[in-house]
Amino acid sequence: MILGLAVLGNPEYEILPWHQTLLTIAIVAFSAFFNIFFAARLPITEAIVLVLHIAGVFVIIIPLWVTAPRGNAYDTIFKFTNGGGWDSDGLSYVIGIVPMIGMLIVSTPDVCLAVTTNKKRSS
Repeated sequence: MILGLAVLGNPEYEILPWHQTLLTIAIVAFSAFFNIFFAARLPITEAIVLVLHIAGVFVIIIPLWVTAPRGNAYDTIFKFTNGGGWDSDGLSYVIGIVPMIGMLIVSTPDVCLAVTTNKKRSS
């Protein structure tokens, strides 16, 4: 997303593979630095990030909601498009739903682990 914003701000910018690698290394180094030296401040940091995240959702959603063009409700709910150029609409829909299924599969064990951990603590 960071490199995408760079391209959005400067259309002449060309993303090279080493840019992505360097950005990934920087993010990992920052995370390691924070966890080594500021681990005691993690709860307050999480609270601040939570407040910023919730406020950011409203800062983004409200202007989009107010300024978005209004569409026909029938087209919004019942019109499907095959923008990927796949052979059939069904194949396009199945490929499009794979990331959503992946999010559900990844988040479910986390929730189950949290529930199990909380039950063990309370008993």
